Formats: sequence, C-alpha cells, structure tokens
Amino acid sequence: MSKTMRTGAALLTTLVLALTACGTQSPGATDTEASQGGSPTAGGTLVVGIGGYPASLNPNLQRSAVGYSLHRATLDTLTFANSLESGKLEPSLAESWELIDDTTWQFKLREDVLWHDGTPFTADDVVATVELVLNGEPPAQYRNRISSAVGAEKVDDYTVNVMTAEKSAILPVGFADIYIHQAAQIEDGGNDAISAEPIGTGQFKISEREEGVSITVVRNDDYWGEPAQLDAIEFRNLTEDATRVAALESGEIDIAYNVPPDDAARLEASDDIAIMSTPLGQSMMVQWALTSPQIPDDNPLADVRVRQALNYAVDKQSLVDNLLLGYTEILQGQIVASDGLGFNPDLDAYPFDQDQARSLLAEAGYPDGFEFTMTNAEGRYVKSKEIGEAIAGQLAEVGVTVNIEMSEHGTMVTSAGEQTLQTYYFGWNYFPVMDGDFVVQHYTCDGRYGLFCDEEYDQLQAQQRSEPDPEIRAQIIAEMQTILHDQAAALFLFQAPDVFGVSSRVQGFVPTPDNMIDFRTISLTSE
Repeated sequence: MSKTMRTGAALLTTLVLALTACGTQSPGATDTEASQGGSPTAGGTLVVGIGGYPASLNPNLQRSAVGYSLHRATLDTLTFANSLESGKLEPSLAESWELIDDTTWQFKLREDVLWHDGTPFTADDVVATVELVLNGEPPAQYRNRISSAVGAEKVDDYTVNVMTAEKSAILPVGFADIYIHQAAQIEDGGNDAISAEPIGTGQFKISEREEGVSITVVRNDDYWGEPAQLDAIEFRNLTEDATRVAALESGEIDIAYNVPPDDAARLEASDDIAIMSTPLGQSMMVQWALTSPQIPDDNPLADVRVRQALNYAVDKQSLVDNLLLGYTEILQGQIVASDGLGFNPDLDAYPFDQDQARSLLAEAGYPDGFEFTMTNAEGRYVKSKEIGEAIAGQLAEVGVTVNIEMSEHGTMVTSAGEQTLQTYYFGWNYFPVMDGDFVVQHYTCDGRYGLFCDEEYDQLQAQQRSEPDPEIRAQIIAEMQTILHDQAAALFLFQAPDVFGVSSRVQGFVPTPDNMIDFRTISLTSE
C-alpha cells in the first residue's frame, strides 16, 4: 500500500472513531482532526475544481459524477447511508421508519426543517416527491431506487406512509438516494422548475451560477443540523486534468477532483498539497452479456471454463500497481468490495495463473484461443484506454485476441441496455448507499442488460429484497456473490480509484467511497 493510501486509511479510521464518539448530528457530520496543518477558522470560501459541469440541478432526473457533491450539499434525503460503515442507514429528513404491514413503510419526519425559502418541510413534500419520481415527466432516471413503491399518503404533517406492490425490505435504502423536493415547487412546474432553480433543505443553498463555468453555494444559516463551518463553496468547472492540477498548484482552487495517478505521485512531494484517495464503491469489470438474444449461440464465453480462464489470465494487481499506481484495491472475485453491504469475506480474487488459463481454454475446446471484441469508453474511467490495452495484451499471452472498439460512454451504456454488446469495460456503482442490491440486481434472468441467468441466484435475490434484517440480507447477498464468482459472471478487476489533491489550508477533508465530498467536516485555516 502506498504512503498516500495509508494516510487515507488512517484518516478514515479517525473519522469512524469520531462518528462513534460524537453521537447523532446531521448525516455524516463529525468532529474530525484537521487533514492538514494549521489552525482552523470559521468561514471562508472553499474552491473545488470539478471535471465537468453538472448534467442537471435536478438529481432525481439526471446526475453526473461531478454533481454528486453539489446535490449532497444543497438537498436532503429521507435516510442517510453512512459510506464509512458499509452503508449503515441513519436518520436524515426521516427520524425513524418501520414496516407497519407487509406492503407499507411508515416514516416519521423531522419537525424542525425549513426549506431554503423559509417555509416548513412537511409530509406533503415527501408525498409530492414520491409521486414525481414514480410518475413525473420526463421519467426519473433514479426511479428504480424505489421501484417497489406504488404511492405515498400523508398520515399527518410529519408522518408519511409509502405503499409497495409487494413486501420490500430495502425501500428505506432506496430513499437514501432519492432527494426530497418541495411540494409547492413541484406543483408550480414539476421537473422543469426543479431543474431551473432547486429549492432544498441542505446545509448550503445555491447563490450564483455561470452555465458551464461555475456554481457557488452559500451557508444555510437555518439548516436543521450542525451549521457549516464554511461561508461558501465554489464548484469551478475545469474539464482538463492538466488545467485542474495546475489550478491546485497555483492556489486558484483548494480541492481538485480526479487527479490522475501520474500527477498524484508527483504532487505527493509537495509541502502545500496532500494527495488523498480511497477506492470507490464502483466495481470495474470486463462485463460480458451471456443471455442477450442478440449474442451468437456459439459465443465461447457461454462456457464457464472460458470465463474462468480469462479471470486467471489477467494480472489484476499489476494493473493497479503499474497503471493506477496503487491508488485502489483489486476486487475479491465479486462485484461488491469490503466497504459494501453484501461483501463475502470467504471469496478470493482469481489468482494470476496463465498455465491454469491455458488448461481451462484447452479443456473447453479452445487450445489455440479465440477472438472477441471489447467495447471501451475513453475518458469516463481513469486510464480506461491504457487498462483496456493492458488487458488485451495479457489475454494475448494465452492465445485470446481482443479487438478493442472505442465508444463514447453514453453510447456504450445505451448499447449495453439494448443488449447489443458482447463484452465491454464498465464500472458498476454500489455507491452512494454502499449496498450490494444496487449491483446484484443486474445479474437476474430478467436483468436489463442480459448479463446472466441462474435460477438459484434469482431465488436469493427475491429473498434478500424481502428480508428486513440487514445482517441476514447481507449474508444472502454474500451467497449470491459466490454464484457470480464461481460462474465467472464477469472478469473482476478492481475498485475505481478516487484521488483528490487537497491544499494545505483545507482542514477536515476525508475521502469516502460514495464519490462525494462531505463538506460538513471541512474548514479552512487562517492563512
């Protein structure tokens, strides 16, 4: 493990201990030690360099990675998934929740919350949001987070019932990724009104925007939880990696998103900049579609021995060490890592064993290998082009020829959904809630992407979605991981790395695996 990874791990440990000691505050809030030297002071504007302008200000309609932290800062959800504790659910706008019958969840809401325009938050807002997510136009991109819901009803001003079509134990988990909007704004203009000027309940509120350039948010002094230490945050769009790194080095920005590993290794020597990183709750795979009707019947990947062979043939640790410079961890032969609910500690990564790969290929009837096309999207994932080429090079050593076809990422995702891709390099997200359900759902027989089909697996999926005990549910998902591992449902690689450059004047920054910055813990030094 690199020096930077050890530093990040130590900070994560510090934050977890602080969370335990400080009791319940606002979601994710804690008293942390400063991440840099110097004396903290209240106030100031934090400037964050992001790698693209947010796709939308309406998080239930459309999201992009660069917008996640903005949404978290300005809006709230009913429940909060603590990414430092494998997605453990904590109160947020809902103080408590319970299953009052097989198809009804009841949420008790906080009574001290104000919208940014000063009006009280009530059950009406939750009912209107659920209706918008389920039935609004255009359709909510994240409707599947609460797909089991069929509607919501107000019991009183601070009690809401959400009804489901069948028993759903994971509905509160889904609400950790559904942002609540104001009923009055929804009635005035629905998704269009939210997209134009969202009214939130979060710790910060939007104050200025320059389309494509920057978004500034200011402290919400009426926030229901712990008040922010910062006066304001400016999200500055710096698309090019080199521009973002240069802005950090010159002091124009305080935090740089997505620092390339090569630059991170160089910046580690700086006294004024810290490199802080964590593996994300995003599993990078070479994914194959095994059940798509548009994939040929004579596809070699239909044979489990071939799929296992490819897992043996790729040196995952070499990819992490040599291309990602140690800023992440390899997957343990499963789609959820140790930071997510449903991780199976009894599984190991397929070891790098070219002889075993050749033996399995010969046993499957491919002693001279075979040829396939892998689609890759340059620019969406860190060093995706180089990683794709390295995988192709390693597979060539066991006789397998990989033809790489580059694609725009959105096009690749659309094609995957249409089940027209045989194989592609892809990251499955179980962040922000760090729950394995977010990813295991794709491998069912009726899954959207045509990836996999196993009757026992589907039975387990139904069980885990109806199991109210989180520990038992985690065990069921872990059992599902065993099936995916043994059947080699993908080529399991590594967690995507999240690497930040952080100015020495920033205090309390801790990287978390949910792909967001928690501004509740951050302050600036008095320099």
